[in-house]
Amino acid sequence: MQLLEFQAKELFREYGINLLDSISSTNIEEGRKHAKELGYPFVIKIQVPVGGRGKAGGIQKCHNDDEFEIKYPQVMDLTIKGEKARAILLEKMADIKKELYLSIFLNRSKRCYTIIASAEGGVEIESVKNQIIKEIGLGEV
Repeated sequence: MQLLEFQAKELFREYGINLLDSISSTNIEEGRKHAKELGYPFVIKIQVPVGGRGKAGGIQKCHNDDEFEIKYPQVMDLTIKGEKARAILLEKMADIKKELYLSIFLNRSKRCYTIIASAEGGVEIESVKNQIIKEIGLGEV
């Protein structure tokens, strides 16, 4: 099963994990309503089940209504690695001092759960695999 970012965040919230405020939408009318609820500034994030969203233009900062009207349709119309937008996530902007990356997944080839962590963030995580990432197996499945 692959979860989109907004679906994973819904699960995190169910388990009491604090996250930035965010709302998903599937069209610009819904997006406008959510933009008013959320308040500026926020980030517009395409929801596709692939990496490379930021480099492909699928993550855009938005500071006002004018930017929203330009950027939301641009992001919604993107195709990234053959995947069209399934939704758009509007997420409050954070003042980031350091970005980290953490992934826990079922590694079928090794028959275990694996944690991948990087102190360099998640941008182009696939290309830094052997340089920065520590992979930890969590026992047989």
